[in-house]
Amino acid sequence: MTGATGAILTLTILLNLKLIRGAVEDGENRAVGAALCSLAQLLTSQPPPAPSATAGDSAISSVHLLNMTLSDKAWQTSFRQKDNPDTWIEDKVPSAFENDERWKTNFKHWLQAAKDYEAAKEKNDTPENKIAKQLSPNLRKLYRAKLSALIERMRTLDTKLKAVAETGNSEYAKEVQANLNRAVYGEITAPSGPLAEDKIFSQRGASNIATLCDGTGTNAKAKTLIATIICTCASVAAGSEKACWEAKTALTQWDGASDGSITTWNALKRRCHIPGKAKLTSSALQSALNAALAQIEYDGNVGYLGAAGNGNCAGTTAGGICVKFTGAKEPRAFNHTKQPVDSSPHEGN
Repeated sequence: MTGATGAILTLTILLNLKLIRGAVEDGENRAVGAALCSLAQLLTSQPPPAPSATAGDSAISSVHLLNMTLSDKAWQTSFRQKDNPDTWIEDKVPSAFENDERWKTNFKHWLQAAKDYEAAKEKNDTPENKIAKQLSPNLRKLYRAKLSALIERMRTLDTKLKAVAETGNSEYAKEVQANLNRAVYGEITAPSGPLAEDKIFSQRGASNIATLCDGTGTNAKAKTLIATIICTCASVAAGSEKACWEAKTALTQWDGASDGSITTWNALKRRCHIPGKAKLTSSALQSALNAALAQIEYDGNVGYLGAAGNGNCAGTTAGGICVKFTGAKEPRAFNHTKQPVDSSPHEGN
């Protein structure tokens, strides 16, 4: 057998072997805990405030003022009363243009721009006047055409911005927040008091941690992010108390008994710095989710998040401190992309 043939045979055997696991070691879930905590910090952070419905108005007004400054005197003075040049026309579209859509849309901006121009036309330090003094009449005309087109685009964007701020769209934002809460807490509203164990684990306690740390399909018990962090980072009676952290103060052991996970989470969330203070954006959320998913290891048709031990996720150094996903298929996007996480979960007291 040649060296090349032997290397190929060895590689073939290795690729078809099941994962060989040993007992869970201290710190083995450090990267998993860091990825999950980063995701939890985002999901429990406040989303950025919705854009103001009037945010585009000042920008549009500024462009109108520049356009007015570059205009000829006939246009600049056309918003004064003909029989009384010292008085501005009333704040409504002149009767001659009351059916003109362009006038109806822009009149208030034109009138205000004319007033603002009149008040500042003798000043040399305004941005508009500085620009105007550098341009020839022909260039002013060219720039006015470009500014008019820009105003139309800005007006379209402003209309969309106002639509986002309408009540109907705020309902969509509420739906998104409800889905985030469900992913973290198992219910659509973030609890103001103690968590409900049957929400985060689908049941209250179990004599076997492996039952609670099963994330398989519709029968999953570990179906929330909180449950996942508990299963991968909690101190377990027959397992490693340092799977995710070198804690200064020993964590209270979790044995799966009813309501024990609530006490366990109260300790873990301090190490995860929950609730988070990060900026919740769609791109940040996608990045954090990808980092967490990349920590899943696949063995045949089973996925494991955390140190798998013998593959039972029973909460022991031998049985594994993990969440088990039976029937899981490794997504192509995550093939061989298990990434180390730079920032580990923070220690707490």
